[in-house]
Amino acid sequence: MSSLSKTILIGNLCDQPEMVGQNGDVVRFTVATNESWRDKSTGEQKKSVEYHRVVIFGQPALYASQYFQKGRQVYIEGQNKTRKWTDNNGVDRYTTEVVVSKFEHKVMLLGNKQADQEQLGPI
Repeated sequence: MSSLSKTILIGNLCDQPEMVGQNGDVVRFTVATNESWRDKSTGEQKKSVEYHRVVIFGQPALYASQYFQKGRQVYIEGQNKTRKWTDNNGVDRYTTEVVVSKFEHKVMLLGNKQADQEQLGPI
């Protein structure tokens, strides 16, 4: 039996995409997603923010590095991956990221076309 691991985010870029690949074909950045609700007992409006590390490989990375800007709303479709790394003190650490690396994964800049063209120029 097959399984599926798919993560979809619609949120705002917290920082400029950082190119980390030797050929400029790997980009990473953070996306913030928001959730709001009303507390049933107090009636107070509550808000929660989650931050997601995103790593993009290949052609979509080139697109993201060229057009994504801090504060813009984006659509990210990828796969959660947890990787292990060792810090400077020799302690094993784990980082979970949304990885965009397969053909069927997607990245898109959201917003109206006129605002995009005014801010980014012709696409």
